Amino acid sequence: MPFDNAHAMFDTSDVPESTFLEILIAFRDHQATNLRDKVYGLLGLMRAEDLEFFPPVDYRKSVAEVYADVVITGVKGSKSLASLCYVQHGIEYNQTDVPSWVPRWDVSGDVSTILDSRSLTAWNEGDKHGLPDLTNFAPSSEGKLSLSGVRFDTITWITRALDVLDFKERSTGSVASPHPMLDLWNRASSNMSYPGSQFKDSLMAVLMVALTLTAGVTDGYERVEELESSDDREQFHADYLTYIHNLLEISGLESPTFEPLNIALSDGNASRFRVAASRACDQRRVFETAAGFYGLGPACAREGDVVVMLYGGPIPFVLREVDNGWWLLGDCFIDPLMPETADDTIRARFGEGEAFMLV
Repeated sequence: MPFDNAHAMFDTSDVPESTFLEILIAFRDHQATNLRDKVYGLLGLMRAEDLEFFPPVDYRKSVAEVYADVVITGVKGSKSLASLCYVQHGIEYNQTDVPSWVPRWDVSGDVSTILDSRSLTAWNEGDKHGLPDLTNFAPSSEGKLSLSGVRFDTITWITRALDVLDFKERSTGSVASPHPMLDLWNRASSNMSYPGSQFKDSLMAVLMVALTLTAGVTDGYERVEELESSDDREQFHADYLTYIHNLLEISGLESPTFEPLNIALSDGNASRFRVAASRACDQRRVFETAAGFYGLGPACAREGDVVVMLYGGPIPFVLREVDNGWWLLGDCFIDPLMPETADDTIRARFGEGEAFMLV
C-alpha cells in the first residue's frame, strides 16, 4: 500500500483522462490532516467540466457536508445514482455524522466496485430496468435523502465476510466448519430450480453461483455474457467446477449432491476462477434471497436486509430499515438485475414504487 500511494502521488499521467470519482478513488488510501482535503486537496487535478456542479470550497462545512457535495455533484453530472456505488461501510456499519449514503473518502477501501463504465453505458442506452428516471435528489440539511424505488427481494441466507485468503490454493474447510464456497456449492447443487429458469434441475443455480462469485467478469476483466463463443462461456463454468472439485479434494470432503466435474463440458483451470472470484468477493458476502436468487453484496449486509432498485440506480442496492429510515449498506450484484439484462419475468417481481428515506 505505501508503494501504491507513492506511485499515485508522483505519477499523474492518467489524471487528465480520469473522472471526478476516479481521482477520489485513486487517492482514497492517502492521508490528510484536514479530512476535507481528501476532496478539496484534489480539485486541482480535476477537469473543469467535472467541477461544473461542484460548490465553492468552504472549510466552514463539516466533513459530512463536503463528502455529500461529491455525491450531489456526481448525480447532477451523470443524472444517475452511480455515485452511491462507492459507499463502503466495512464488516459492521455503525452510523456516524456522515449519512449512510455518502462515501467515506477518508477511509481506505479495498472493495471492488461492481458498477463499471460498460454497465453504466448499457444502462444509459437501455430502458433503465423499465423504471422511472431519477427526478429529485435533494438531501436535507440533516443529511436525510428521500429516494424512490422498488423492493426486489429480502436476504434470507448469507455467508460470512469473504477475503482474498478464502481463495488461496490451499484454503480448506472441514466437516464441522465447511469452506464458505463449499457451503454455497451444497446449497446451489441441491437447488432443483432457479427463479426464471425453465429447467427443473440444479444446473442453472450452479451456473448462477459461478457468475455471482466473479460479479459476471472473467480473470481477464471480460464480461462472461459478452464472451464471443459458447465454448468460452463453457470454459468459464468448467473453471468454476474444477475449482470446487479441487476444494472438495483438498478438504477431504465429498459433494453431498454430485461430483462437479460430472457436469463440466471441458477441462477447467481453477486458478483462473480463483483470481476472478478473489477480486470480486474480497470484503463482500454472498447471499441468497427469499425467492432463491444469488447475489454478491456488501460485507455489512445481514439476513433480513432488502435488495432494492432505486430510480436512477444502474444496479441494485442493499438497504436496512431502522427506526428513523433506511441505511444504504452498499451496491450488490444479482445477475438478472444487471444493466445488460432486460427480462420482463424478472421485472414482474418488482414491488410497488415507494419512497426510502436514507439516513
